[in-house]
Amino acid sequence: MVATRKFDISVLRTGDTFVDLGVRVNRSGTLDLYYGNTAVFRGLALPGYQPFAAGRFGWGARTGGLNDNHWVDNIRVAVNLQPNVASISGIKKNANGTITIEWTGGGVLQTAPTVLGPWSDLPGSSSPYTLTPTAVMGFNRVRQ
Repeated sequence: MVATRKFDISVLRTGDTFVDLGVRVNRSGTLDLYYGNTAVFRGLALPGYQPFAAGRFGWGARTGGLNDNHWVDNIRVAVNLQPNVASISGIKKNANGTITIEWTGGGVLQTAPTVLGPWSDLPGSSSPYTLTPTAVMGFNRVRQ
């Protein structure tokens, strides 16, 4: 078992009204679970998770000793097999004149004197990365 969370039974009893349930497994190995308007879990770590190319999906339900019906309607499974895409998520000028660049999706930060290059890797760069500008103008990007 990865995690549990207690709910008041009134939250789970919906009568004849359907409630949206959303499950998302993120490339980072975390899980988001939504029930109605409630975020049950956000960013829940899945120990040992490894992305996979093919999968089988199943549904189950239990009542914890109570008797009840479980209805399922309009199921959609979306599988994203695209590789991670690096994206710069923040650039901040610090009080001491340095610049901190943050990005998601992995990759190596590169720098160039013009937007056309030539581009070179910043050795040991990982997000967040703080650099000291050495020219009036410079450009950065993330290479995967």
